[in-house]
Amino acid sequence: MDLIEDDSVREALGYGYDYVQFDRAGYGQIIYQSDFGPTQFTAVRHAIAYLLDREEYVKNSYKGWGRIVNGPYGSGMWMTQQAEEWLDENLNSYPYDPQKAVELLIEDGWVYDENGNDYVEGIRYKKVTEEEAAFFPHTKRLEDGTLLMALELECCGTEGTSRNFLLNDMLANGEQTAAAGMKVNLHEMSFSELLNYYYRNTAQGEKYGIPTYNMIFMSTSFAPQYSMSNQFSREGGFFNVDHNYDEELDRLSREMIFGVEAGDDEAFLEIWKAFVKRWNEVLPELPLASDIFVTIFPD
Repeated sequence: MDLIEDDSVREALGYGYDYVQFDRAGYGQIIYQSDFGPTQFTAVRHAIAYLLDREEYVKNSYKGWGRIVNGPYGSGMWMTQQAEEWLDENLNSYPYDPQKAVELLIEDGWVYDENGNDYVEGIRYKKVTEEEAAFFPHTKRLEDGTLLMALELECCGTEGTSRNFLLNDMLANGEQTAAAGMKVNLHEMSFSELLNYYYRNTAQGEKYGIPTYNMIFMSTSFAPQYSMSNQFSREGGFFNVDHNYDEELDRLSREMIFGVEAGDDEAFLEIWKAFVKRWNEVLPELPLASDIFVTIFPD
């Protein structure tokens, strides 16, 4: 959509105003917490992606002012623009496919009911270890000591946003989600409260340091100096907000910054593509869309 070519929009702004539009160097996403609950399992992160019709979501949420992305990038970034064809050909787009989601869950062991019998209906359960069960409230112990984790996820978003309502309708209350044996509970809160849980900021209260939400709905923008060199490290601390410790992602994120000579865009781009491809496979976040910004100003 190009407003600049539309004189009627310019006239609607009124005399004395003009505007520019530009693609965003960022995107909207659902951030998975990969260190507790069902989202610690890659198959669950993938299954959620297949259960959300992102094309329909973007159509209804962005009204033509956004495009789906499949990795940690925005449509306004030079790497995205130079590698657009490569991205389309090499990344999994996780198209809407509830049957694929169920297949992944079965392969990953979500094949029990709450009593440890073969799954038939309701919420799926998986046998887990003590370590895997840590911090997650939707876990039960059978008489024989078996630990069963429910496929029930807690998701939080900023209160009063229309995109929360869409996620609630399309994922949390979606028929396909229930049919897959998954339950998603969406909680709304102030943005400051969400950030406390996001950063696990114990300075604002001890409760924020306890892993609570499996998915956090928000958006982010990238600085011109694209760097994720701390985001997947166990030493990343404050920066590792996904709590995903994939060794290959950690290696590539550091090589992209510390293994390239300044100004060597070609070398940087090749490592970036490898990083984005691995990110797309691990899926520490579910990317939604990169939007188009419009700035209106006195002429």
